[in-house]
Formats: sequence, structure tokens, C-alpha cells
Amino acid sequence: MTIRRITRRITTQATSRLRAVLANVVARTNRGKVTVAEYLESLGADADLIRRYAPTLGKHVKAAYAAAYGVEPKRTGLAVVGHHLVRAYAYSPADLGILHAATAGYGRVAHLVNGAS
Repeated sequence: MTIRRITRRITTQATSRLRAVLANVVARTNRGKVTVAEYLESLGADADLIRRYAPTLGKHVKAAYAAAYGVEPKRTGLAVVGHHLVRAYAYSPADLGILHAATAGYGRVAHLVNGAS
């Protein structure tokens, strides 16, 4: 085996391990909470739709949460962006109505909750 192949193999293993560790940390931190991306995934959205529209939908959800409770939500969850952990808004299961209403009101993803395609 050449040095190049060995390096590539080690890098691939390290990347896979890093992804697994990050996913584990996110799962433990977000236990019992729902992020916008997880909510969209539960509605059947594919990865591309989540990547494209979750950030904007998150802003709609944040505004709806602030309107409902009078305070902005706190970044209590984590998300993986590339190979990094970032703080994310995570909502309790009691706030699923807010997530649902914001999703239904955002035209790009409204079809997920309204049943249209």
C-alpha cells in the first residue's frame, strides 16, 4: 500500500468517526426537543428541501414563537453544519402547533402539511 492510499484510508475513517461522534452529541443534546430540520424530516421532506428551506422556515417559526410567548426562543439545540456543531433553536413537543402553523404559512414547504404536492 502506498502512503497516499494509507493517508486516504485514515482520512476516510477519521471523517466517518467524526460524523458519528457529532451525530451522537446532537442526539443527546436535542433529546426531547425538535429542531426545524427534524420536523421537516418527520413530514417526509428530502435532504435537499431541508437544506434549502429549513433556515428560512426557522425564521418564520422563531417569529411565530415570539408572537405566541412574547419572548424569543433560546438556542438550546445543536445541529451539524459540515464538520462543525452550531447552536440551533430547538422547541419542546408542546410547541409543535407553532411549527405546524409556521410550516403551513410558508409557501415553499406548505405542501408537506397541507397534503398537496
